Amino acid sequence: MPYILRSLPFLAVLGVSLSSAQANAQSFIDVSVAEFWACGLTDQGEVVCANDERTERYIPPDNLPAFVDITIGQQHGCGLTAEGEAICWGGINFYDEQDVPSDINEPLVSISAGSVHTCAVGLSGQAYCWGLNSNEQLQVPGDGFGESGLGFLAVDADETTSCGIELDGNISCWSTDRFILDTSSLEGPFTDLDLSRAVGCGLQASGDIQCWGTARGVFDAPDNGPYTDLVVSPTAICGVNQNQMLDCSFSPRNSTDEASYNVQTQFTQIEGVRAGNSIDNNFCGLTVNGDISCPLVTSLAGEPGGMEADVPVTEQEIDLTAEVYAFSNVELFWTPIPQTTPQTEIEIFRNDELVETTTARFSWIDRSADRFSTDPLTYRIRAVSRSGNTGPFSNTITVDVQSALVSGDDTGAGFNSPATAGLIDAVNVITLGGTYIVTWDAPVAGTQGVAAYEIRRNNTLVDLTRANFYALNFSAGNSCDTITVSAVSENGAYLDTRSTVRRVFLGNGALDNCRNP
Repeated sequence: MPYILRSLPFLAVLGVSLSSAQANAQSFIDVSVAEFWACGLTDQGEVVCANDERTERYIPPDNLPAFVDITIGQQHGCGLTAEGEAICWGGINFYDEQDVPSDINEPLVSISAGSVHTCAVGLSGQAYCWGLNSNEQLQVPGDGFGESGLGFLAVDADETTSCGIELDGNISCWSTDRFILDTSSLEGPFTDLDLSRAVGCGLQASGDIQCWGTARGVFDAPDNGPYTDLVVSPTAICGVNQNQMLDCSFSPRNSTDEASYNVQTQFTQIEGVRAGNSIDNNFCGLTVNGDISCPLVTSLAGEPGGMEADVPVTEQEIDLTAEVYAFSNVELFWTPIPQTTPQTEIEIFRNDELVETTTARFSWIDRSADRFSTDPLTYRIRAVSRSGNTGPFSNTITVDVQSALVSGDDTGAGFNSPATAGLIDAVNVITLGGTYIVTWDAPVAGTQGVAAYEIRRNNTLVDLTRANFYALNFSAGNSCDTITVSAVSENGAYLDTRSTVRRVFLGNGALDNCRNP
């Protein structure tokens, strides 16, 4: 849907009536997508978002009024009411990107959130921008009325640049970022535009897509129009054709999986990622059925309106095992939590007391265990969802830190205990210059269910390898390194884990066993 139609602050123009909308039917009229979250606007004017754990604090507050237009950026979102008032929300308001200027004395008709700034257009055509001004992206030319002095139909805010469609149909930009400023080659009039870092594209009134910027020569816009909407990413330019299907062109300099764009969905509107660090070709669209589809967004567990606000964890079964290292460090291993599961936290209990809550997916080291304790330690864990719902406790593991013996009340179905699996017989370490050479006796990857070997140093994942050896640089300073080699299956389960602990004296490069300080 072109910006001209989207910018009008009346639900009737959009073909939506608040009074006639069914309360139990969730149909969407607008969508906006950022790097790690996406939001849709229902025909009731309600904002519904899909978030991952990085953006939970950006969830819209419950007291928002009904909106007719929404937009989201890297850390904030904004909406327009039917009266033309802009209201913003989000996380930490570092650059005042949520603070709508108090001197706006007219209704706003369109709004666009960039990475950490926001721009809007008033009924008079004047453009207003607020937030981060690192590249003068807030300084609208012509005292807010553009180069023509006529005003704007709409604006689009990106990371360091702002551009707008002026009332004469031409596109102009303002920023010190030279990569996307020159619009002299464009032939209007335009009805929509989209920015993505070093490239911008506009939708001509004829339905053709025309692009500009330093990346323009890398790949051309699709030319099977006319199109009714467009979206731009660093590696693809897409339009919605007359059959309401996606049609894209791709950059040959990127390893874009063109087959993934074969989306057999009819769209009425598509929106791309507002500026961020991602170079993914993420976009969401409104389908002809009034749903939201995000076919290329991989950072979300679902789509706005298409997933429950919280997934129960009562069915999450967790099998727990452990290893004991030098200095009585106890490492717990558990069934990997699927990345598609929205809950990402694990509560760890030692002697029935909560000692840690972690987002780690499959292991954690207890470095605070009492090394002098003569009483065994017990561990168990459970999953906890974003809203605080908890799953069942795992099996209990008992650790004798004096003897380094581990026992449990469950062998761990589907998750072999490192103490009994026996696939890895030994882990050996020698030094060569400033490097550890780590070797181990174990089956060749691809046999006996082993897909690869995971190398960790001090519980930090270093690499995955299919070889039976690996080279690691020395840690800085005199250190006691825990080097862990784990056999991993195709589905990510641990088949066996073995560790070695050494101290490296950088003075002579010698290896010695770690000793108690």
